[in-house]
Amino acid sequence: MKGCAPVAAFVLAVEGNRIAGHAAPAAGRLPCAVRLEADGEVIAIARATRFSADAAAAGIRLGWCGIVVDGLDLAAALADRARLVCVTSGAVLLEVAVPSPALPAALPAPLSVAGLIAEAQQGEACDEAGAIHPFALATLQRHGVAGVLDAAYRTLLLRPAEASMIADWQALPPLRDLAGMALQVLLTSTEYRDRPGHIIPGPFHPTFAFDLSPFDEGIPGS
Repeated sequence: MKGCAPVAAFVLAVEGNRIAGHAAPAAGRLPCAVRLEADGEVIAIARATRFSADAAAAGIRLGWCGIVVDGLDLAAALADRARLVCVTSGAVLLEVAVPSPALPAALPAPLSVAGLIAEAQQGEACDEAGAIHPFALATLQRHGVAGVLDAAYRTLLLRPAEASMIADWQALPPLRDLAGMALQVLLTSTEYRDRPGHIIPGPFHPTFAFDLSPFDEGIPGS
């Protein structure tokens, strides 16, 4: 898959009908991608662009290497074993036995194209501002007050920051955590709360506008 890095570290496990965990590159801004295979057929492909609290606690990728791969029930229709493979390197990361397929009680309604896109982007979001704070801080350090405020507005409110508002923030005395304060001000704003389906986009979400330089640091032991 174009634009993906080879897996250098991973923790993966079967959870019901899916495989979940994290998969991280040695360093760099590209995510990893994996594919689920059975009997030589590709069942699913997924990118490691979700937030993983376990990876964050281990100091890996700031947590932004979580992954969920659905499709073990489909794999069971083809073979009794399935494997998860790194898309970039071809390395086999995990091989598992799959249960016999069972018919669902009711088939779910198919998602529209817009629904599929929304579901994918939801997986690239997070629940707490702390998960994107390192990127906001890097933006402040590299691009100043105007840079972090504009990135925060574009990420959370989907529009650029007003010049007058930036000037007001620049006139404030030095703040201990201006980046974190900017995030909290926007996340508690009426404009953000009124956004339909409002989320906190992560670094792989298309609206994320913060500096990605924190990804340039390698994972521990790499």
